[in-house]
Amino acid sequence: MSRSLTVRAILFACALIFAGRAASQEDAPKQFVVGGGTPFGYYFGLAGAVCAALNGRNDPRFRCLNVANGDSSTNLREVDEGLIDFAFVQSDWLYRASRGEGRYRSTGPNSELRSILSVPAEMLTVLAHPITDAKAITQLAGRRIGYDAPNSYSYLLMRAAVEAARIDVLDSAPDSEANANITSQICRGRIDAMVTVERHPSASLAGLIGQCGLTLVSLDHLVINQALMGRPDLTPFRIKAGSYPGIETDIDTFGLMAVLVTQSSASIPLIEAVMKALFETGSNKASPSLFKAPSSDEIKRTEDVAPLHSAAKAYFRQMGWTR
Repeated sequence: MSRSLTVRAILFACALIFAGRAASQEDAPKQFVVGGGTPFGYYFGLAGAVCAALNGRNDPRFRCLNVANGDSSTNLREVDEGLIDFAFVQSDWLYRASRGEGRYRSTGPNSELRSILSVPAEMLTVLAHPITDAKAITQLAGRRIGYDAPNSYSYLLMRAAVEAARIDVLDSAPDSEANANITSQICRGRIDAMVTVERHPSASLAGLIGQCGLTLVSLDHLVINQALMGRPDLTPFRIKAGSYPGIETDIDTFGLMAVLVTQSSASIPLIEAVMKALFETGSNKASPSLFKAPSSDEIKRTEDVAPLHSAAKAYFRQMGWTR
């Protein structure tokens, strides 16, 4: 074989090797990242559940990775910069970022953010001492109310509820010895009710209710509707009877949502794969879908926080959940 033929043979072999590598890379599933919250927290768990649902379907096109980013601010920034593909963020943060309000006023509205779905997250939870015999928020008028921290979400959401109910309450400021522990205060009768923001059911709340004989305070539907007026970042929520010791009736309240967010440029096939993984039973019939079918009101509320991605909107319409 001549030298020129030998060189050509070597070059051809190299071309085949590189072509094989390129083809194998093209055939490899596209990796995408879902950002969550702090490690082992609720938002981190949601991100992990999304990845587990999609990866469990063995879709050869996609592979999902989840990361713990710490907070909604970081997640929104990294989605905007294209560092991650999706993220679970708190509804009020997304609402303000998409509209350029609050701390996002200087940067202006982010018109590229798109919502996918939302789930109830942290709910306003009011617990009353048994001596108050309070079952509705109006029965707390003039009572001493304790919060886990000044200007916390529990305080801000309770203020919205109190204003909607048109009552006055006494924001408790007990002595410093008891100031750091509202659970101790309410069990000892130093305050009439305590306010916290919780996911339900909560094992820690169950223990506290059982230990101190506390009751959950319900909000009237008119109060909830008034509190949510002009606040699409909040959602109504019902704590089912029997969720906690001695709670024999449903408890109505409201709170924040966890919203799965992406950019308008996100791949339509990827969004479709995610939606099917979250809402449809896979080949393993023993594994139920991750999320239940949302109502049209729930979809509307998600869309009011930030516009729905076109592929998510099309999927909801295809499933008959919206028109």
